[in-house]
Amino acid sequence: MNGSLRPSIAEGDANILSDDLVGWLYRADENIVLDVMSQLSPQRRADVAVFCYQKAHLHHIGLAIAATCDPGALIQALGTVRGRILFAQSRESRPQSDRRPPGQRRKITLATQAKQPRPPCHQDPSVA
Repeated sequence: MNGSLRPSIAEGDANILSDDLVGWLYRADENIVLDVMSQLSPQRRADVAVFCYQKAHLHHIGLAIAATCDPGALIQALGTVRGRILFAQSRESRPQSDRRPPGQRRKITLATQAKQPRPPCHQDPSVA
């Protein structure tokens, strides 16, 4: 599925999103995702937000979608405590380092120093 094409998100089972839709959510610009999500019922939008929030690679988009939800829908999707927590987290401003231009993925960071060698283990000479 092309990132510029808008997927069809049917009302239905909240826990089932097609692989194509998940891929589109991962690749699409956040503003386009939010535009598509605005066309869903409040409860379906909350269900999609919860689904994304619980996936490490979609966590940020889950928070963005949750920011468009009312607390009642998130509470219905997650329960009182977790729904309120997600509602509160979605309203907190994202750290500056988390903001990226549209379509740009988060960079992978690698170690900046070579791993220091470990000192040799002391072995009992009687164990062979």
